[in-house]
Amino acid sequence: MSRARLLVLNVLALTLAWAVVAWLSPSADPRLCVEANGCDASVFIEAARGLLAGLPPYERALVDLDLPFAYPPWVLPLLLPYALGRPAMLALALASNLGLVALAWRLRGGLFALLVGMGGWTFFGAWLGQTGGLVACGALLLVLGLREQRPGPQALGVVLLMLKPHLGLPLLLVLALKGRWRGLLTGLALVAALSLGATLTWGPTVWSGWLSAMASPPPPLDRSFMSSWVALWPLMPHGLALAAWLMAPLSVLVLRARPIEALLALAASAALLWAPHSHPYDLGLLALALLPFPRLRAPLALVAVSHLALFSGFRAPVALALIAVYVALLRTLEPRSATGGGDLPSRSPRPFSGA
Repeated sequence: MSRARLLVLNVLALTLAWAVVAWLSPSADPRLCVEANGCDASVFIEAARGLLAGLPPYERALVDLDLPFAYPPWVLPLLLPYALGRPAMLALALASNLGLVALAWRLRGGLFALLVGMGGWTFFGAWLGQTGGLVACGALLLVLGLREQRPGPQALGVVLLMLKPHLGLPLLLVLALKGRWRGLLTGLALVAALSLGATLTWGPTVWSGWLSAMASPPPPLDRSFMSSWVALWPLMPHGLALAAWLMAPLSVLVLRARPIEALLALAASAALLWAPHSHPYDLGLLALALLPFPRLRAPLALVAVSHLALFSGFRAPVALALIAVYVALLRTLEPRSATGGGDLPSRSPRPFSGA
């Protein structure tokens, strides 16, 4: 059997595993999910059904757990399919995870894509009905659009990244600093259209509700499940979290003359590390952060660490691994070439020395 066919069979096995995890998960059941402490899908489902009834999801209890809804208003129209319940959760899991694997395969090859698909982030996202896989797809779409010089994938990538702006904004800053305005502005125009639609449909109070949710610190239980620096310093005051997160775009500003794919990888790792709200299901962004490394040992190590976090609940190894990736990218960033304009080759990432 050829290696390509073997890889395809492994992806099919992963797809079946994601489907089983999503379908058997208690997350879509508002009663069972409380005992499992995993009501994310129930929150989305209740939010979507409330939106269909004209009720914005902010500043009201959606499930019995203390899980505030803090997605921005432009995401609200995209949440409506969740009203279908568990079938929508299953469809999201398969679409986001298969999209992530397909993009990783196209950008780096089958073995890299298989490792990305095996990461604990795909299973954790499927179990909770979470959107981290879509955000990761958005990050890889930016790279695909840059390599193929197509603003369409970049624009779609911007929209998906803005599902979670605390993770996506550092990457959009890279596009702005490198002058990739066409895809960036098209994507932001789509976000603006979604924002207008949400405002006209559910009223301008969605903005004050969102800002109020953003200003509230995460509940202690929620903070205990984060995988960023919070796992290493859980008692840091919430007000300092934003200051720490700002280190991500600061690093991009300092290194703005470097290749754009390298900067995007650095921004992805920085966002996961410094964002005060970063969970294992958000780690799909590592597909972009690991893309420049020429060997597969780094993705393999991160897959192992993500599974440790998934099954043990011990988040500190994830935060330490993110620090290692961040430092490695800082140390191995190459200066802009004299003839290449600073961008990496169009079909494969340039090997980083020392990786």
